[in-house]
Order: sequence, then structure tokens, then C-alpha cells
Amino acid sequence: SVDEKEEEDLESEVEAATSLEGDQDNARSEILEFLGKMPPFDFQAVCAKLVSALGHEVVWISPPGPDGGLDFVAYADPIGASGRRIKGQAKRQQSKQDVNDVGAFTSKLKGDDVGVFIALGGFTKNALADSFSNEQRLILLDGADLINLWIENYGQLDEEARDLLALKPVWRL
Repeated sequence: SVDEKEEEDLESEVEAATSLEGDQDNARSEILEFLGKMPPFDFQAVCAKLVSALGHEVVWISPPGPDGGLDFVAYADPIGASGRRIKGQAKRQQSKQDVNDVGAFTSKLKGDDVGVFIALGGFTKNALADSFSNEQRLILLDGADLINLWIENYGQLDEEARDLLALKPVWRL
């Protein structure tokens, strides 16, 4: 009957959607795990490359070793003559960054600097709330944000960036 056919079609659509969501979740988990195991310098390079793909000029990436709380610096233009300076921090640990972590990074922001803090494990509720009330311009990105921005801007990433985190699209019906 027509009703049974429609019901079977609906069940197939629901199964396909559920399967696709499951595959996407598994892929994102796999990417997060890969990023978490990446050497620290490579992870900060991934974060800086993303900022570059978003249209900013990365002028400095901290060399391996102690970085004093800054992992990269970028400008709106190639010589830093216009726009704000962007200072970045990249944390690949799976633990959530707390108010103290965010405060330590925020203390590195001067004048009209913009802070971009990328933490795979995300941020505590208090750290998020604190960032919104802070007078400094601060953007907090967790692992899901990083992956989404990487995928959305994959075409703008240079070859070195794609070598660090080479993603492959999967097409399905």
C-alpha cells in the first residue's frame, strides 16, 4: 500500500541521516584525537595556518620551547600597518581551560590587541563567562570550532597547512 511505502521511505531516510550523523561524529572524534597527539609545535602551526586562511598575515610563530604564553602573532595586512594585532594561544590538551588559563593569556593582550585562544578541550563555563565580560577582545575556540573552521576554509589553506592536517571529503547520498 501507499502508506507502507511512505513509511518505509521515511524509515530509510531516518536511518541514512542517523548513519551520516554517526559517521560525521566519528570523523570529528578521529580528527580531534589526531590533533591531540600532534607535536605541540605542529598544533600551534595548524592554529596559525587557520588564522592565515581566515585572511590574516601571520608574522610570528613561537619556536619550540617555552613561549611565554604566546604561540603566534598575526596582523590584518602583510606589514601590520592597519587593523588590530592578533595574538594567539594554542592548547592541544583535552582538559578544559579554566579562568586562570584564560586570564594568563588575556594578560598578554595590550591596547587594542585581539586574542584568539584555541583549546581542543574547550573552556569551563566560568572561563567562557569571564571572556565575555572582559574588556579585551577575546575569541575562544574549542576543538569543534577549529575543525569546522578548518573544513569551511580548506580551500584557503596553503600546502603546508594541508600537509599538517590533510582532510579528505566523503560524499554520500
